[in-house]
Amino acid sequence: MARSMRVLPTEDRQAARSDRRPVYRWQPKPAPTWADLCAGGKRARRWRRYWITDVLDGVGDLAFATAFRFGPVEGCSDLGAHFGRRAGLKVHISGTQVARVALRQLAPRILQDAEDVWLAGMWANIGRTFAEAAVLGPIHKQGRVQVDGLEHLHAVRRAGRPALLVFVHTGNWELLHGAIARAGLPLAYTYQPPPNRVRHWLIKGIRAGQGAEALPPGLPTLRPVLRRLRDGCLIGFAIDEALDDYCYGPSFGRPAFTGGNMALVQRLAHAARAQVIPAYCLRHPGVRFTVRFDRPLFDFADAQTAPLTQAALVAGVARISAYFEPVIANHLQQWYMLHQFGIRPGEQPRLP
Repeated sequence: MARSMRVLPTEDRQAARSDRRPVYRWQPKPAPTWADLCAGGKRARRWRRYWITDVLDGVGDLAFATAFRFGPVEGCSDLGAHFGRRAGLKVHISGTQVARVALRQLAPRILQDAEDVWLAGMWANIGRTFAEAAVLGPIHKQGRVQVDGLEHLHAVRRAGRPALLVFVHTGNWELLHGAIARAGLPLAYTYQPPPNRVRHWLIKGIRAGQGAEALPPGLPTLRPVLRRLRDGCLIGFAIDEALDDYCYGPSFGRPAFTGGNMALVQRLAHAARAQVIPAYCLRHPGVRFTVRFDRPLFDFADAQTAPLTQAALVAGVARISAYFEPVIANHLQQWYMLHQFGIRPGEQPRLP
């Protein structure tokens, strides 16, 4: 059972950031036409990006994914690491700089002359994760994934209780989907669609192959999420969501932010009388992984549960952060969101 919520002192409640991000409504944009190309300027650039650049990039991704599918797991992962290191340090220069600034703030113990080596390792993990998307099935079938804590998912299933899954982007987070499907649980999750439509189609296909239904983010998704929750579907949310090169969770010593996923999952769980179960994936040498599900952080089973106040949301954000921050701190190089972390003026985030 989840521990009771702790109400924060007045000064801590005032320190919480209750400001919300602008309401996000994802809608696929209509395809640009010849009229856009002839109009010149931004419309023409969008036409070229949509019909030329995105297609070439997407076809390249599709070709790599198809080729990797027929290769050995280790070979695919190693090639992904090679391309990840090269692309990260030579192409994704802005992301490398964001990660470098975040690294100096979060982990100043890393020597400056070792930063490039450390960051290359971060990009290698990202490259491995993308390449391994083509061989997720073999990774599971070859026994490369140790799954701990399945009893928490089975307990939810036996009790007929709705549940939300909260996770962070560590290790190869895509393996969470297959682990849940192999446990016999239906899964749907929200995600951030990439701007490239070919890549979007590819990602949806890969995740559907792992038994997961993808739901785009935004207000129109909330009703389908609640309906699936009440129908017994496990709903997944990443709590380390990032927009515009700024990661909103976990808090890492920043004021609690109640406008993001860490607060949203509490509101949804409260509305559906659901549990909130944490999960994460860690990478080990030899293309091996541990997927961990833990006991619920929240349990809103009681029909008389008190309304969620701002203080309760702040306490909940603190609880979620306290769970995931040590996981990330101990495996910082495996955290995908480091290159989108961002630090705003006046912030001094820190590892626990």
